[in-house]
Amino acid sequence: MNNSINSVNQIKILGLGGSLNSSSNTIKALDLALASASEAGAKVERLNFADMDLPFFVPRRPLEVYTQAEAIREYLEKVQQADAIIFSAPIYHGTISGLWKNGIDFLELLPREAKVYLDGKPIGLIAVSGGPMAAHNGITALEHTAAALRATVAGRVAIGAVRRILDGNGLIIDAKVLADLEILGQQLVASVKGLQTLAA
Repeated sequence: MNNSINSVNQIKILGLGGSLNSSSNTIKALDLALASASEAGAKVERLNFADMDLPFFVPRRPLEVYTQAEAIREYLEKVQQADAIIFSAPIYHGTISGLWKNGIDFLELLPREAKVYLDGKPIGLIAVSGGPMAAHNGITALEHTAAALRATVAGRVAIGAVRRILDGNGLIIDAKVLADLEILGQQLVASVKGLQTLAA
């Protein structure tokens, strides 16, 4: 697996979402942030843990023992190869969903020869909730997760009372939320370029 930063023209940004809702607002928000990063010149990819059918993470269980070992290995490789990552989590009962947290727990299996976890990797955070305060609690939980993984938070968007910012088709139309998601994508690209400049 490659830990090197990609060239300026090949910035890779990976979005990690986790919602079982087929019309997930969390995934919609993630896609908007990724679209902004793409417009800023990055190559983007989105993974939704709901589509990956991951088993429960078991501490100290070797990767090879899992029945979905190849899919997990591919996921870990994408995380390592990404120059920046967006964490986008739905918030239930004041904290991140179990599905999303289980997917992130598999990062414990990342190789640690060159870097530990996501050491120094820019991370964008998105938390989406039905209630106005829960999204802020969720952002705090995501910040703790990013810190534990040694990532560098480049931006955050808390989207609370999400049903109030949707149109009749379930699309996000709130101008501030849209602007915040656009800025988040741009911030990640700018953060990676800054790291590339320092490494040059």
